[in-house]
Amino acid sequence: MGYGTQSNQIAYNVSVHGSTVLSPFEMLYGYRPEYPLDIILDPDTILEWDDSERLRAFQISKKYRDSMIQYVQDRSLKDNQRYSI
Repeated sequence: MGYGTQSNQIAYNVSVHGSTVLSPFEMLYGYRPEYPLDIILDPDTILEWDDSERLRAFQISKKYRDSMIQYVQDRSLKDNQRYSI
């Protein structure tokens, strides 16, 4: 299974579906999945951190966000080239 296929499977399983108003993950396990950023950005956790820890969390989340934006842009370009007529 390729990376794109795994990503698509994860995206599908954690996306809320209109008919059930729940994600398949939530229907199966009874709770919403937590992502690494959910843990980093948890308000209770952040309040316990000092400034250097907050800065590090911001840098990690920015790096993650930037890499995801780049991935989506690259993927869109490849898909457009592949399927263009």
